[in-house]
Amino acid sequence: MRGARRERGVRQGASARTRICAEGAEEAGLAQQGAARLTLLSICLALSLMLFFIELRLPLVAAVPGFKLGLANIVTVAALRLFRAREALLLLVLRIVLGSVFAGSLPALSFSLAGGLLALSVGVLLLRAVPRVSLALLGVVGALSHNVGQLLAAAFWLGTLDVFYYAPVLFALALVTGAATGFLAQEVLRRMGKHGYVQPLDFIVFRPFLDFKNKKNSQKL
Repeated sequence: MRGARRERGVRQGASARTRICAEGAEEAGLAQQGAARLTLLSICLALSLMLFFIELRLPLVAAVPGFKLGLANIVTVAALRLFRAREALLLLVLRIVLGSVFAGSLPALSFSLAGGLLALSVGVLLLRAVPRVSLALLGVVGALSHNVGQLLAAAFWLGTLDVFYYAPVLFALALVTGAATGFLAQEVLRRMGKHGYVQPLDFIVFRPFLDFKNKKNSQKL
């Protein structure tokens, strides 16, 4: 009897230790994934700001009033696949605010926020309705929504709806730039997935980094 009790106690102790180790490994994995997500979010913010400032230097932007190529939106469209909605929202707001501050274009902040927030909201709703929608279509819908948001902001500040007479020109350009933005975002995600940095349609990022950390932790154990 004593031997059986001792053996049962040993098995229970081993099971408890195994459970504790598994819980610890799971918590460590979640912490590593959170750190990787934050790292990727910071990289996306820096990249979107860089594209924003590059676009400011392009002569095409000044040639057509109210028109922008939307290079920074490549990152925004990709972010809808990489992050949750609130994280994509944080990325968008930080990019718009910081870009406006550093570029000295604070008066245009309300226009950018109106367009960006409407485009992001429509993009999130579209992804929830059609999870596997192509990013090219997502880019077009986002570009059109962005223009609508900016026109609404302009109509509010100017107190007239006459600004919508310019809508056909902006919408025609948005079809081209939006499709290009979505295509480039898809290509970025494809290349990241090819090298293991992103698992498509999931929130797992920087997989080589996580695998390295998990291997290192297992060696310590």
